[in-house]
Amino acid sequence: MVHTVPSHVPFVIPEHYHQTHDEYISVGSGRMIVTLDGVESELTPEKGEVFVKRGVRHTMRKVEGEELIFRERTGNEETDLNKLVFFRNVFPPNARFNMLEFFAASYKGDCYPSLPGHVSAFESFFVAVAGGWVAHYLGYRKTVSKEQIKAYRS
Repeated sequence: MVHTVPSHVPFVIPEHYHQTHDEYISVGSGRMIVTLDGVESELTPEKGEVFVKRGVRHTMRKVEGEELIFRERTGNEETDLNKLVFFRNVFPPNARFNMLEFFAASYKGDCYPSLPGHVSAFESFFVAVAGGWVAHYLGYRKTVSKEQIKAYRS
């Protein structure tokens, strides 16, 4: 999936990891700073694609003041669809970021934030409690589903 971030919009994805999928990130325009397991590098269109293996903690941010167009893919159509659902629910157009929605989407979307101490079992438990139980009982429901995206693509 391709993401476009205008020059005036900040873009920072905090440190996180995925338990069940690898991902590939490439930049079509602009520059992105990618950190993989604590090692920071600049990604540009000329540098090609970065491979992020499942379990590797990583962050992404754009260079301030530049438009960024980047592509993120997993190599698996169903997982790519799940990621698209995740992004559409976490960053809906014309809506403010909501932490509860982030955890609910993370619970369904294989995204685990890095918490102090980097204990994967605790991070998984935290996402399950915040995203699976708390969000559910407070009434959070996905605004975009796989079925809606599939219907739109047809």
